[in-house]
Amino acid sequence: MVSNRKEGADRVRNEVPVTLFEALSFFPPSSFQRLSVNSLRRFCIAGKCKVRLDSVRIGGALHTSADAVGRFLKALDERQGGAR
Repeated sequence: MVSNRKEGADRVRNEVPVTLFEALSFFPPSSFQRLSVNSLRRFCIAGKCKVRLDSVRIGGALHTSADAVGRFLKALDERQGGAR
């Protein structure tokens, strides 16, 4: 399920928002090589494989949540698994 940005932002607001730097620790080490804050920013803005990382802008900085990262990884896994 791909949600629009407003729904994703509302979900992140209701969860515990963390900075993108803090969110790096939620990604398994083997899932992405050389993951950086810029990569997460791209996942929030443009997405990966047509899946966006839910985020909200707080004080000018993008924030996400542990649950949003989990949803993002699950959606990526489903999309990539279906392409095989």
